Amino acid sequence: MSDPFDRLPAPIPGLEGPFRFKSGQVAYWDPREGRYYDRSTDLYLSDDEATAMVMGTDPFDLLYQMQALGLPLPAERAS
Repeated sequence: MSDPFDRLPAPIPGLEGPFRFKSGQVAYWDPREGRYYDRSTDLYLSDDEATAMVMGTDPFDLLYQMQALGLPLPAERAS
């Protein structure tokens, strides 16, 4: 029996994909918008959300947010 998480949702006309990313999330690429579309929320992803999804990081992780804002990470502050 196959794992239900291995199956991807149906394609959406006009969009590329679906694509499953490291994070396990599934999104579609909209070439007209130039952004990823998340069918589960019916919203386009921000650049930060798309980067987090592709890289498999949690966009709400404090260290991720600090790095995205260009702030020094805790280990970097000690020097």
